[in-house]
Amino acid sequence: MTRFILLLGTVFFAWTSVYAFKNTVGWTGSPLAAASLVLTAGIGILAIAYGMYRFLSRTQALILILIMAAGLRLGWIVYVDTQPVSDFLDMYSAARSTVLGDLSFGTSEYFTRWVYQLGFTMYEALLLQLFGDHLIVLKVFNVLFNTATVALIYISTSRVFGEWCARAASLSFALYVPQIMMCSVLTNQHISTFFFFLGLYFAVRDQGELRTGRWVLVGLFLGLANLMRPLGSAFIAAYLAFVVLYELMPKRVESDAEGHALAAPGWKLLLRAVGVVIVYGLVQQAASLSLQASGVTPYPLANPEPYYKFMVGVNPATNGGWSLEDNAYVTQYALGEERNEATKRLLLERVEDKKALLELLLRKLTIMWGNEDSAYMWSLWQQDRPELQRLSIQAERVGYLLMSLFGFIGMLSLLLARQRVRNMSSGYLLYVILILGYALIHVAIEIQTRYRMDIMPALFLVQSLGMYKLLASAGLIKNRGIDS
Repeated sequence: MTRFILLLGTVFFAWTSVYAFKNTVGWTGSPLAAASLVLTAGIGILAIAYGMYRFLSRTQALILILIMAAGLRLGWIVYVDTQPVSDFLDMYSAARSTVLGDLSFGTSEYFTRWVYQLGFTMYEALLLQLFGDHLIVLKVFNVLFNTATVALIYISTSRVFGEWCARAASLSFALYVPQIMMCSVLTNQHISTFFFFLGLYFAVRDQGELRTGRWVLVGLFLGLANLMRPLGSAFIAAYLAFVVLYELMPKRVESDAEGHALAAPGWKLLLRAVGVVIVYGLVQQAASLSLQASGVTPYPLANPEPYYKFMVGVNPATNGGWSLEDNAYVTQYALGEERNEATKRLLLERVEDKKALLELLLRKLTIMWGNEDSAYMWSLWQQDRPELQRLSIQAERVGYLLMSLFGFIGMLSLLLARQRVRNMSSGYLLYVILILGYALIHVAIEIQTRYRMDIMPALFLVQSLGMYKLLASAGLIKNRGIDS
């Protein structure tokens, strides 16, 4: 099973690299220009990563990376005055109303359809209540959570791949342009990503062992993250798949020289996984009941339109992207069973032609994982800065293509290192499973390239191994295998 997962991961990064390069050519003018930029940037980031490992202590390196990350993000939110639009504006306006004691938005069209957006709205309301009604406050907290994610990538990568890869992964993430640009956008992705990956960190921290309270933290943090952005099912599914494949099925209880158990037996690990799901569910239920009891909404925190994202996701006219026509179609029906039945009918019509459907799904894979990130659109919304937009897109293209190429090298090295893979901790596979599962989900549902942001920490964790392998193969660092 491990080799199959690694094979899929290798194919995923290969696919991403090919189509990211094709898209990059369109933004740089020629294949030679694209290749030159990527080569130059690649040498630069490898040189910086090597220098940081060669000349800085662990503490010095982490502090430098965090200062760099925070400085770039703070500079961006000061330099670019992004105003909230679309869903971001709806949630921000509702947060402001909450502070003023007006909860009437809870029965509005937007929050009736997307009740699950109330979690993030209440988070924004809390910040506005504590620090005043200033847009910059919300953006500063974006910076704080995004920078904290840099630190989280560091400790997570260190746990599964070692110190060198930890520095490479966090450095690359700190410099990745969309992460910087989106700090000026009031998206829920900053806080949700941090808590999702904090939950995963505790899942791999004591892999195979039963540490009191750790399973509670996994469920708690995944649950909090889902309240901010409803992607918890994908992360829970990845976690459960990992537990079944790499903790329960191969589990053997080992003992030390004195006969003490070193790892929890399978039945305890199963209880821990069930406990994680229970804690996760309790967090959702508690938040839902609290919002209903406080009068914010009469509805539970659930999705009243379960078919909508799938119906949009198979719209050939938009290649699975958001559609104004689709939105107009569903809103002519009453919310509830009538709308759901109408949405399901259109969904079934669109999947009847299997050949056309397959072609659409392949196009979606190409767009979702190969096209430019839409961060520039959201961050520079209605701002007449064509040169800044051009440079930001080119920088994103180069950074993303590098990540894809390094990720391919990392996955390929894992695939080929058969004995090494069998002998190492399998914690890194949780992140690979998450990447593959997330990609599979977006084959079916609505896509936007900014949705890649939700699993970028996993992508950068994997690509750090590719960076390590390149320098090791060049003899610049000692190749100890993937334990760095």
